[in-house]
Amino acid sequence: MQSGYIYLINAQGTDRYKIGLTTRTPEARLKELNGKQSPFPLLLKYSVKVSDVHSSETAIHQDCKRYHYHNEWFHFPGDSVGVAIASMKKAAKSRINSPTFNYLPSGYGGFSFFVFLSGCILFLSLGWVANNPYNPKYNNCVFHGGGAACEKVKRN
Repeated sequence: MQSGYIYLINAQGTDRYKIGLTTRTPEARLKELNGKQSPFPLLLKYSVKVSDVHSSETAIHQDCKRYHYHNEWFHFPGDSVGVAIASMKKAAKSRINSPTFNYLPSGYGGFSFFVFLSGCILFLSLGWVANNPYNPKYNNCVFHGGGAACEKVKRN
């Protein structure tokens, strides 16, 4: 995982936006793009810091796919740019994006249930999923897309 920023840059005077990533500052990336890539002046509209910049960018692009224009450029007419901003906020708040989470190998676990109670995860499992056999310091597992993320818990 590589940390960095996801940025939303607008081609001034248009409904076209670039959703991209940088491991430098968004301002440095904006300066670079304004110097060579666009016939329009570019404005930084929004940016978020994330711990896994590549998967975050992919997820945001997926959330905004109906507005996709070309490469990293999107066409957001009217107020629809809010879709991108909401997705970026979600990526920044994602527990899986937290540096306290670590990925486990695919196939870890068995049949699992998750119950969400007032922001907390109550993890119920059939099998050995709740207790990590690879490292007992990890629990609160969240399974997704053939892999898993587990929160590191300090134990005495």
